[in-house]
Amino acid sequence: MRFLCCLFVAPLFGQYLPNVQFSNLAATRDGAVLYFSSPLSLRGDNEFPNQKVFRIDAAGIHLVAQFEQGPSEGRYASNFYNAIEPDVSADGKVFSFVAQRTCSGGSGCVFVERYQSHITGAGPEVVYTGRTHLSRNGRYALRYGATGIQFSNDPVPALIDLATGERTAVGAAIPEGRQVASDGTVVTISFSVARALALWKPGRSLPLPAPLDHVERAVLSDNAAVVAVEKPGAGGSHLLVLYEVASAAYTNLEGSGVSLSDDGHFACYLSGGEAYLYDRTMGSGRQLNDVPDLVGEAVISGDGGTVWETTLSGRILRVDVASGKTQEVVPRTPLITEIDGAPVPGSLNWLYGSGLHDGSVSASLPLPEFLAGQAVLLDSAPAKMLQLTPNVILYQIPFETPEGSVSLRLASNASPFESPPHTLQLVPYSPQPVTTGPTSVEPVIANRDFSALIDDTNPARPGDIVHVYFTGLGAVSPSLASGVAPLPGQVFPVVHTPSCVYYQSPGVTAPAELLYATIPPSLVGIYQVDIRLPLSVSGLSNNPSDTDVGFDCDGSGFFIPMNFSGSIR
Repeated sequence: MRFLCCLFVAPLFGQYLPNVQFSNLAATRDGAVLYFSSPLSLRGDNEFPNQKVFRIDAAGIHLVAQFEQGPSEGRYASNFYNAIEPDVSADGKVFSFVAQRTCSGGSGCVFVERYQSHITGAGPEVVYTGRTHLSRNGRYALRYGATGIQFSNDPVPALIDLATGERTAVGAAIPEGRQVASDGTVVTISFSVARALALWKPGRSLPLPAPLDHVERAVLSDNAAVVAVEKPGAGGSHLLVLYEVASAAYTNLEGSGVSLSDDGHFACYLSGGEAYLYDRTMGSGRQLNDVPDLVGEAVISGDGGTVWETTLSGRILRVDVASGKTQEVVPRTPLITEIDGAPVPGSLNWLYGSGLHDGSVSASLPLPEFLAGQAVLLDSAPAKMLQLTPNVILYQIPFETPEGSVSLRLASNASPFESPPHTLQLVPYSPQPVTTGPTSVEPVIANRDFSALIDDTNPARPGDIVHVYFTGLGAVSPSLASGVAPLPGQVFPVVHTPSCVYYQSPGVTAPAELLYATIPPSLVGIYQVDIRLPLSVSGLSNNPSDTDVGFDCDGSGFFIPMNFSGSIR
């Protein structure tokens, strides 16, 4: 049964978070302070399980902004509860962030305000409709992206003078990126002319040349001297263009996620999961540092002396540009983004996320409660660990776990952040067919002698005995210890025998001949159900071509590929 070495369960339920631990980096000019957003919580703080804004400074890590999610009002959330996109002036005195709420309703969401921006430090806190970015001197806020509808009494996009409160309509669309300089210059984008860029100030607009069209993202240096744009390249790559406004000189690179020093001399960007630094004054670039995993985001400080990086395993790194010395400020931080599997004691389950482990390791039988220092805790009791990878954890819910509501979390590691706890509602029985891959709906069905899988290229025949694999069938008798697999010759039949039917014709079912259901030798948390296929199926028995016959075992429906031509094997 070599094909059963790696099994996946079709999702039964899921709890989702953004698959990024730390994002939206914003640093002060000297790089001493970093702001970012995260769905994680500081360990032991019991913060809300949605996006929040944090700050790292010389005194440590601090929660800056969070909101509790309110009840839904029809298609949209009643409040702006996700705190995202922090921004900060060069001296750290002016700070902003965006509060977002979700909306599900298709075109109806065009009329729903999705964003609010909060700005502090330039006087009393002010709240604006839409998203904002700050100029580095803290004088201006560029407001954009409120809804799909523009309101004439409150222009969007608009340049806001935070000293006077004056709002000037920009009169063009705004690309993603960092788009406003300290003199009030704004990068705008035209959707009517091949997504071409222009530099706008009140009273004038300077079109930028053709190579700066079809732009996905644009970043403007604080002195408005350099524009960095990202656009689609060949073969799914990203073309990065650095453009000097005064000389109209171009530099073409390959990468994305660019940030610029305030004077535009340095460009930090990502390529192939690594951070690179390009020095425009020298006309040369280099890989910035060597990191233990892929870099997800990087931002350079205004003075060009510091780069902050986050990695896909949830590390936050601070890099000294001159020396390349890298300081790990936050170590690997696990984040659970999805929980899959049958919530039944005894069954194998799956956790998906990022930063779950540094490498890949599998346990030997009997399964341990801790694997490479990691554990899945159900309330305070550890599960049985089968496999750890950076993005997946396989574990068995112990047979002795009480039914009802339990809290699932990971055991503590060295990070000051932790993934918010999840709640599982454990039930005694909920069959789920095992599938051939993590995103597949094809069930794992072995033929009579276990020599091959039944699929469209190898269909079953009428009267065949096939072996179908499930999770969620619950208790067995005699009882089997958690984390232990049966030995060859041992039989552990299920207490609750599945009730399986096949579809004779649309809306008509017939009982399937179920031979037995048990936990097979050498497997943990996986059940084998043996079924004798029908000799004929109404409406299909005279059809010689291959076809799929519908089966259902207590609500877990699937199809078995069958060929009704030829003899019975």
